[in-house]
Amino acid sequence: MSELKRTITDQRINPDKLYLLVNKLFKLFLALAVLIIFLYCFAPQYYMLLMPIESLNDPLINHTGIFLLFISLVWLLFAQIRIQIFFRSISQSDKVSATDYQYKWLYIHSKLMLSAGIALMLIGLFVTISNLFAIYLLLMALVAYFIQVKLADDPANRL
Repeated sequence: MSELKRTITDQRINPDKLYLLVNKLFKLFLALAVLIIFLYCFAPQYYMLLMPIESLNDPLINHTGIFLLFISLVWLLFAQIRIQIFFRSISQSDKVSATDYQYKWLYIHSKLMLSAGIALMLIGLFVTISNLFAIYLLLMALVAYFIQVKLADDPANRL
């Protein structure tokens, strides 16, 4: 957290540091999502500590969440393929630098697609396994995603 505080309190927010911090946060969110799934499947007595929302425990709602998880899986696979195409096109072309606008846009767009897929996965996780910890995780991931979108859209790379 000190890294986040140091990044925010600077006069000018360094977009590279903030972007790396958001990527670390997404990795943390994925690890916490795995923890939620592990507790739900293998330790139901500890899952109760995450304060499940019983009113959302309906088969139709759970099937909707599973459908969202499936869509996020397809979305993430598509984003990974786009990133692979990006790196293959960079490595096969000798005269193209990584700072060219077309390649930079493709890379940023692919990373945003990947982040959106992770956010959609967390939405599906919350809808399938509804608890207060999952909704908190979802909200934090959405905030991190919108920070990433803001960094990608701002031409000066400042918030």
